[in-house]
Amino acid sequence: MNSKVLESVKKILNFTVKRGGFDRVFDKVKIISAGNGKCMAEMVVEKDHTNGYGTLHGGFTASAVDLFSSLAVSTHPKVVEDIDSIPRSGVSVDLHISYLASAKIGEEIVINADTIKLGKHLAYLEVIMSKKADNVIIAKGSHTKFVKEIFIKYFFKSNIGFSLIIIDNYYSSIIIMNYSNTFESVKKLFNQLVKSDGYYKNFDKVRLVSAGNGKCVAEMVIHKHHSNIHGTLHGGFIASALDFFSSLALFTHPKIADTINSKPKFCVSVDIHVSYMASAKIGDEIVIEAQTIKCGRNIAYLEVILSKKCVNEVIAKGSHTLYIIQSKI
Repeated sequence: MNSKVLESVKKILNFTVKRGGFDRVFDKVKIISAGNGKCMAEMVVEKDHTNGYGTLHGGFTASAVDLFSSLAVSTHPKVVEDIDSIPRSGVSVDLHISYLASAKIGEEIVINADTIKLGKHLAYLEVIMSKKADNVIIAKGSHTKFVKEIFIKYFFKSNIGFSLIIIDNYYSSIIIMNYSNTFESVKKLFNQLVKSDGYYKNFDKVRLVSAGNGKCVAEMVIHKHHSNIHGTLHGGFIASALDFFSSLALFTHPKIADTINSKPKFCVSVDIHVSYMASAKIGDEIVIEAQTIKCGRNIAYLEVILSKKCVNEVIAKGSHTLYIIQSKI
């Protein structure tokens, strides 16, 4: 790999992590190699990366898929000459992630991102995350980005004109707690998770509006720590919100709520898909609407729409598949 390209990618990551936006969650990740449309990174799972089970948060996984695929495409031969001035990583169009295994605190993770195709307008990327010790695959993801000359405006004091947008942050699992009132139960669970030391603290500015009958509605105002390098809502945060609030919606479904006092259950993510349709800037008010499409005995299918409250413009739509596990507790 070209050492100059590697140093440039390291500089880009360092810049985005330190600017105070959502990318700060990657402060413990180390770039190992970069070049020719590829990027490899490593990290050790720490508490800040985890869900309620002490395993790697699906939102972090999805965000990593987005970030490191974006870094990979910036090193592609067609655009690498601009990496220190106008790196063409593009804006996200679509993201898909399949979660295959969990990883607990202390395990070392390898992230391998590759550019499958870089066309004139679209880039197609793939990412595999695996455990370094035994090569067990944790997650596989695909990422489509629009890359047509959109970065000319972005220059920084570090001499990196960087237009990376991280897409997907995903809440990998949710324990369905044993409370009586549905909305109060959801609020209590939400507050417990947000106040924890794990990944959920990123949702501390979100307000629950309603929850019941398999649905959940929340609102938020975009702050800097929700944003990407452009000052717009981070795609990773969007995907994380999609996962989190769809999981909360499932908690309120009658098939779950009616049996919660006698048969507590928990759910783990199988699949998540996000389509990004518009941007939202700092200060915009966002509405998150999640609903359960179907709740079977073992599999639940959910959908989420994020939109701007003032104009009702859809920012993103997503689907989330969850596996419902009967607890032995």
